[in-house]
Amino acid sequence: MTESHPALVTGAAGFIGRRLVSALRGADQPVRALVRPEHEVDDLQTLGVEILRGDAADAQTMVEAAKGCGTIYHLAAARGPKKLSLHAYERLNTALLDAAASAALGAGAVLVAASTVSVLGGCPPGAPANSLPLRPNTRYGASRAACETRLAGHWGPRGLDWRIARIAERVAGPGARDWRGVVCAVRDSCYRWLPTGGAMHSCDVDDVVAGLRLCAGDRAQAGQTYVLTASEPEPMESLLQGIADMLGADFAPRRLPGGPARAYKRLGDAVFKAFRHELPYAFTARIYAWPSRYDGADTGRQLGFAPRFTVAEAVQRSVRWMQAEGLV
Repeated sequence: MTESHPALVTGAAGFIGRRLVSALRGADQPVRALVRPEHEVDDLQTLGVEILRGDAADAQTMVEAAKGCGTIYHLAAARGPKKLSLHAYERLNTALLDAAASAALGAGAVLVAASTVSVLGGCPPGAPANSLPLRPNTRYGASRAACETRLAGHWGPRGLDWRIARIAERVAGPGARDWRGVVCAVRDSCYRWLPTGGAMHSCDVDDVVAGLRLCAGDRAQAGQTYVLTASEPEPMESLLQGIADMLGADFAPRRLPGGPARAYKRLGDAVFKAFRHELPYAFTARIYAWPSRYDGADTGRQLGFAPRFTVAEAVQRSVRWMQAEGLV
């Protein structure tokens, strides 16, 4: 199939989904957007997008939505670090994946399945991040790891052409509301202590969108996993200082040794592996004290994925967008 065939985007009303739909339409790609009935998508309709409303976990809905499509970008997912039980995350995300995979197989479409680097647990890898073993340390991450395993073990042998896109955590850029809490905390001088040694390996939303489109392209291979992060991580201290500089805020937290926070993160990993239970604040310890780094060199070589924005630039774009929207 060619670009004359529609691309189906699930989760099209989300932060990344909206930017992806806009980019596809900007390239004159016909697009179908599957959104839930309650979502407002007037902006997508003005782009000439075919809007379908329904539940992406419903197999028949997905079959109807996928008819004639050449690519399915599967972004719909149950998200959030602590909203659901592990069983609920796995049940919902597996149902969403199975519906998308079955529809893609029936339509003869390529399935680009969005996943997350959190399936690797935030550990600095010693090998390319698309080849490391799965080691999630959160309920959400474990559910996405289960989906990756199911694609390879269940749907691949049935002839499905699938590619996995592991997307950076805390994607930044215009529209990134998830960053508002951090930005407001810097503005209000809420950071009184800051562990040292932490680094964020995020990505700008427009770079993620470019990577997703490359995952559907001719250079991508069926059954392969690709990593969509910025080229290099950014130290948390400099990232927060950059936000403060943009806001004209005073940023002078007391620097604390990061060793205890990193030890707590390791303890949280061990507890989750043994009992599937998340320790309180383990996610916070990782974000602010752990030197997260994901090696995406293989993705760059195979796909030509070359992020335009550094992590710092992506966050600055988030702050400028929030200022323009009156959110900070």
